Amino acid sequence: MKKVLSLPQDCPIEYKTHNDSLRDNCSYRNTDRMTDNFFQAVNPLWYIACDGGLIKLAMLTFWPNIMPYDYFGVWGQFIKNLAYNYHYLLVFIFWIAIFLHVFEAIVALRLCKKLHIDFTNTCRWFLQTLFLGYVSLGILRQYAAKKRRQS
Repeated sequence: MKKVLSLPQDCPIEYKTHNDSLRDNCSYRNTDRMTDNFFQAVNPLWYIACDGGLIKLAMLTFWPNIMPYDYFGVWGQFIKNLAYNYHYLLVFIFWIAIFLHVFEAIVALRLCKKLHIDFTNTCRWFLQTLFLGYVSLGILRQYAAKKRRQS
C-alpha cells in the first residue's frame, strides 16, 4: 500500500501524486522548475533590413539575371560586377550568412534554456534570432546579463 503524505493545501496536485518531485513544505517555487516568460520583439524595420538584405543576396547569388542593376546607379554596377565576375564570392558570403543566423539561433536556444525561459517564448526567440541574427540575440544577452547581476 502506498503511503499518503499530508501536504499543505496550497501544493499543486502534481506534487501531491509524485513523491519524487515533492519538495519540503511545497518549496517548489524556489526550484529550477521556475520558468521565465520573457520575450521582447524588435522593431519591425529590422526585418526589412535583415531579411531584405538576405533576400537580395540570394537573388544576386542564384538569380543574377532578375536584378534591375540600372536602378541602383554606381552601386548597381558594382553589384553587377560582383554577380557576374565574382560569383563564387557571393556564394561563399551567402552560405556564411545563413550559417551565422542558424548558429545564433542555436545560441539563443541554449541561452533560453539557461535562463529557464518557457517553451513558447523560447520558440519565439529562436525564430526571431533565425530571421534577424545578432539584433535579436543582443537583446537576449542583455537580459541574461541583467538577470546575472540581480542574482
